[in-house]
Amino acid sequence: MKKFFQYRWKSQRGQLLLLLLITLGMGVGAAALFVPPGEGVKGGLEQVRLQAPALANLLNMRLFILPGDHLVSLLFGLLLPLSSLWYVIAAATRLQARPLYTGEIIWLINAPRAKGLVVLTHYAMILLGVLAQYALLAFSAWAGRFLFPAWRVDMLPLLRLCLGAFLMMGLPAGAAVLAASLSRDGRMPRLVPVLMLLFFILRMAANLGGSAAWLQYLTPFTLFDVWGVLRGQPGSMLLTLVPFAAGGLLAVLGAAIFARRDLS
Repeated sequence: MKKFFQYRWKSQRGQLLLLLLITLGMGVGAAALFVPPGEGVKGGLEQVRLQAPALANLLNMRLFILPGDHLVSLLFGLLLPLSSLWYVIAAATRLQARPLYTGEIIWLINAPRAKGLVVLTHYAMILLGVLAQYALLAFSAWAGRFLFPAWRVDMLPLLRLCLGAFLMMGLPAGAAVLAASLSRDGRMPRLVPVLMLLFFILRMAANLGGSAAWLQYLTPFTLFDVWGVLRGQPGSMLLTLVPFAAGGLLAVLGAAIFARRDLS
């Protein structure tokens, strides 16, 4: 099983490397764009928030005063979640769906003792990739102080937030692995990325508040309260365990279904 893990891990290194490069660029870019608040002076992004409040609410932007608030407002409303979702779908397709109709199928049949372990192994590999993404983001936020003197992020809240984002991605990862296990043509069912994107758009729309606030009850992404986790609210932190547990159950379901499939 160890050799199987190593072989499959190498097969998706390109996607993971691209994700990490994008994440590193976002982390460094956020630090470069930070303008310390001055007397009577507002940074460029703060002016955007004031002049376009609807856009700021849509992207869940609230504060730009502190470096940590700036980072969260800039990245966690759109860029980071979308990059994570892209990786989850791409990795599930590359690891689980596509090999069913290529020469790699021999690994899916002979490498592990049970075919269900294939699905769980791929699920774990996807989660490791997402964990690496948010670990790199935290590191880049910490290292940014050496490039930009005004950039001093409070690391404990950021680490808490990165952990919450990782736990949230457990649900899309489980859903993607389940869908890939059901694939009959070596492709990810189109409904999966469409639904993930739809749920994410609903979460963004709910950020507008008012008559759109009820949309938060239609999407699982509501379970991850970015600002609540950043502030250390116990309820918000506990809620992040729900999507992670649900994703694990979906992965186990995918493993059970895949174990019964005839791949010959």
